Amino acid sequence: MKRSVQSKWVVLSGVMAIIADAQLLTAQQGAGKANNAQTFLTHAAQDGEAEIELGRMAQEKAADAKVKDFGARMQKDHGNANAELRAIAAKKGLTIPGGPGPHAAMMKKLGSLQGAAFDSAYMRAMVDDHAKAVKEFEMATKSPDAEIKAFAEKTLPTLREHLRLAQEIQKGVGSTIRSSKTVDPPAPANAPPRRDATQPAPR
Repeated sequence: MKRSVQSKWVVLSGVMAIIADAQLLTAQQGAGKANNAQTFLTHAAQDGEAEIELGRMAQEKAADAKVKDFGARMQKDHGNANAELRAIAAKKGLTIPGGPGPHAAMMKKLGSLQGAAFDSAYMRAMVDDHAKAVKEFEMATKSPDAEIKAFAEKTLPTLREHLRLAQEIQKGVGSTIRSSKTVDPPAPANAPPRRDATQPAPR
C-alpha cells in the first residue's frame, strides 16, 4: 500500500513537471513572438518616419521635378502606412519609439544639401533604404503573428513600387549630372576664340 502511494506521487510529480515545462515553453515562445513583433514594428516605424521627413525635405530642396514628386509620394504613402502600423502596435500594447532612429545622421547630411547635389544623394539613399525595407517586409510576410503578416503582405507591393521608381529616377538624375559636367564652361569675354582641332596651328 505504501509503495503504491509512493508510485502515485512519483507519477503525479512527473506530470506536474511536464505541465510546468510546457507552460514555461509557451511563455518563452510568447515572449519571443512579442520581441519579434516589437523589433519589426520599431524598425518599420522609424524607417517610415525618416521617409516622411525626407519626403518633405525633397519637396523643398530638390531641383528635379521628379524628385519633388517622389518626395510627395513618400510623405503620403509612408504616412498612411505608419498610421496603420502604430494602430497595430497599440492594439498589442507595444510602445514604439518616435523619430527617425538610425536615420538621423543621413537626414542631417541631406539637410545640408540643395538642388542637384540633394537630388543625387537623396535618390541614392532612397534606393538603398527601400532595398533593405523590401527584404525586411518579405521576411515579415512569413511571421507567425497574423497581424504582422497581413500588414507586411499589404505594404510590400507599395515598397517594391517605391524601389522601382527610386531606381528609375536615380538613373535620370545621375545622367543629368554627368551630362552637365561634360559641357564646356563659357569662355571669358576677353579670351581668344577657341581653335578647331582640325585647323592647323598658327606659325
